[in-house]
Amino acid sequence: MNYVGISNKNGRRRVYTMSVQDMMQGMIDELTDSLADAAKHDRGNRAAGTRIRKTMQNMKSGAQAIRIQVQDDKNSR
Repeated sequence: MNYVGISNKNGRRRVYTMSVQDMMQGMIDELTDSLADAAKHDRGNRAAGTRIRKTMQNMKSGAQAIRIQVQDDKNSR
């Protein structure tokens, strides 16, 4: 995901430069782009499976980033 700041490993929050809507659209775009890899994986292409797993990890990270942003927005209002 596109963000600027420090990882929250040390208890710090990330500073986001994108709106939640833009973050979600980026996730949708990435998933749409990976549909071709899903078809390749179904035909037995092992490398495509690796790319799908990477995309799914990015989705997990992206979803967490959106959750943090929404929570921060809620707390700041």
